[in-house]
Amino acid sequence: MIDNCLVELYDLDFELTMMDYNKQRNSVDLDEEETGYFNQEELRISLNKTINQVWTGNMIIICKFNESGVISKDVMTLRASGKSLSQSEEELLYLVEEIAQKLIGNLDYEGGSFKIQWQVAGSAMPYNSERNISVNVQFSLENNLKE
Repeated sequence: MIDNCLVELYDLDFELTMMDYNKQRNSVDLDEEETGYFNQEELRISLNKTINQVWTGNMIIICKFNESGVISKDVMTLRASGKSLSQSEEELLYLVEEIAQKLIGNLDYEGGSFKIQWQVAGSAMPYNSERNISVNVQFSLENNLKE
């Protein structure tokens, strides 16, 4: 099911680099005499590909989402052009938003977050020339189930 949700990223030559499922039981004090429990489960998925294009600076986009869609978006960069995205970056962001909705809908999660990173390792120079850019997409899906 997960691969079916990620097929569009695979078609863009992204490779799955990590898939991890974690479930833990936590306790919470409801009042002085009663303790409740809930199970917290998390599914983390990471994909990566390398592109060669004109590099204008590293960028990270972090979005939180639920079944209704993206509820917050944060763009972090030191690019001279600011936080505006190129057409290919906008297209990837839109695609990842759609995939996030497919994942929580098909896997029955409450919500989560995703992160998209465009990064060049090493020196920031040369700027505005073609470089190998690592593009990382990470999903974190979460459920908190009360017992």
